Amino acid sequence: ALVKSTDRGTQGDTEPGAPTSPGPGRSWADVFGTAAKPSSSSPPMPPMPWEEAAAAPAPSWTAPIERFLASAAASLSAATQPPPPHPKPRLPRSVDFTSAPSHYTTLGVAPTAPQAEIRAAYRRLALEHHPDRRGARGEERMARVNAAYAVLDSPRARRSYDYDLR
Repeated sequence: ALVKSTDRGTQGDTEPGAPTSPGPGRSWADVFGTAAKPSSSSPPMPPMPWEEAAAAPAPSWTAPIERFLASAAASLSAATQPPPPHPKPRLPRSVDFTSAPSHYTTLGVAPTAPQAEIRAAYRRLALEHHPDRRGARGEERMARVNAAYAVLDSPRARRSYDYDLR
């Protein structure tokens, strides 16, 4: 005969004497003896990544707030300190290109000079006035040489420049 179960966790009828739950700290595998017993011949399996993540404590909801407060305090302390002095003052980058009479004079070539002569003059002046060689003194002169070569290197820009010189 079947007995009506009075346990809240089970549904339906059970046989008399049948367990209704495994009990605290036990599983059904323990009750029925089907639990896997580790073999002594093989080493134990390492834990899987998801098992390690489940075993780790859940992150605190205050951790992001604590990180924010720590970074804000560091920023505030850095903002209250005066900035370190600049190692050396930089020269202004603005160069007055109108003070050079012409691009031909800047490169030291004639207005009728061929392209190869203009290129050779540019390379010679670039080596001579490069800021790595002359420091800050060569920056302004090198800027003028670059601007002159940029115009005289392009045939179309050179024609337009020659027309404007007339």
